[in-house]
Amino acid sequence: MPNLESIREHYEKALRSPGDSGKRVGWRDTSAQMTRFNCIFQLLTGYEPRSVADIGCGTADFLSFLRAQGWAGEYIGTDISQEMIEDASKRFTGDAHSKFVVTDSPPQADVVVASGIFNVSMQSDATIWKEYCEDLIRRMWQSAGQGIVFNMLSSDSDPDKRHLDLSYFDPSDLLCFVRKQLSMHVRIDQTYGQFDFTVAVFRSASVTPKIKILT
Repeated sequence: MPNLESIREHYEKALRSPGDSGKRVGWRDTSAQMTRFNCIFQLLTGYEPRSVADIGCGTADFLSFLRAQGWAGEYIGTDISQEMIEDASKRFTGDAHSKFVVTDSPPQADVVVASGIFNVSMQSDATIWKEYCEDLIRRMWQSAGQGIVFNMLSSDSDPDKRHLDLSYFDPSDLLCFVRKQLSMHVRIDQTYGQFDFTVAVFRSASVTPKIKILT
């Protein structure tokens, strides 16, 4: 088991630091954070979840993003940091369709999302961190009615730009893992100009009507 306490302390230090909302939850800035949110939202096209669980929700910026897109479903934000959950709860006291819980266990929802939580390993042993991430992905899958979406830093990134406190994954290996252990209904995106990739795994094919081929 990796040292989650050091990871919690890392994020709480970021929360207390100056900067925009994205930087306060560990991203380079809000623009980088929004790029990932947009990618997640696009990969959900065709599934229309009525509930979303956000693992490692931080201050629930993803909820703000979803509401701005017009999504009105039930949101459950979880985090291992009490400070993060208190901040998120205060922000959304008027949102009757959201709740926040301090836990490391994924709650039940149509779609379970994790954005950024597999990146910061704080120099945990590589094998232990990989096993931890794969186990959490399995638990997310067990809690999801429709599917899961998550992102990871890519081993395709430039070696000289990597950080010792971060972990990088091979997109091909990850794709093989989810196809063998979870589902064949997979979407993956590494086209948004960042050093990571986003994976969406679903229990069934998209509900979007098939495109008609004109002849």
